[in-house]
Amino acid sequence: MRKIEKEHSNLINSVRGLGTFGAFDAPNMDLRDDIIIRLRNAGVSTGPCGPVGIRLRPSLTFTKKHADIFFDKLKSVLKQF
Repeated sequence: MRKIEKEHSNLINSVRGLGTFGAFDAPNMDLRDDIIIRLRNAGVSTGPCGPVGIRLRPSLTFTKKHADIFFDKLKSVLKQF
């Protein structure tokens, strides 16, 4: 997540958490909501957290393969901006 944060620091910041208990912030609420909608349209479940946070919402079965899929889709969504 920190690598993606560095690559897209204008879109996400304050990466935090451990394992599947992760979150990051967007610069504002509108961008946060747009990222969540685009992730949902890409098949990724995330949710809002506080005024600008995005919290990961993985399924109970979550392996490295699933993490790789999430990171690929997150990078793809962030490249759309």
